[in-house]
Amino acid sequence: MFRIATPRPAAAQLADYLWRDVGSDRGEGVNLFVACGISGLTIEEVSRRVLPFIATIFVGLLLILFFPQISLFLLSSK
Repeated sequence: MFRIATPRPAAAQLADYLWRDVGSDRGEGVNLFVACGISGLTIEEVSRRVLPFIATIFVGLLLILFFPQISLFLLSSK
């Protein structure tokens, strides 16, 4: 999902992931259309149902941003 060891801020990477063009080389935007085709729902309905998951990713990003000890703990444990 996110590239590791880049000079770009994590928020910019999240924005790229969420709002990438449909015709991108990595193809995340295509997932929306595949989900619509499989479920038979409209793009608006699928987008609305995905919002809680996007909010969860954003909250996790904020937690790690404001409390880096969460991720640093994993590196320090042996």
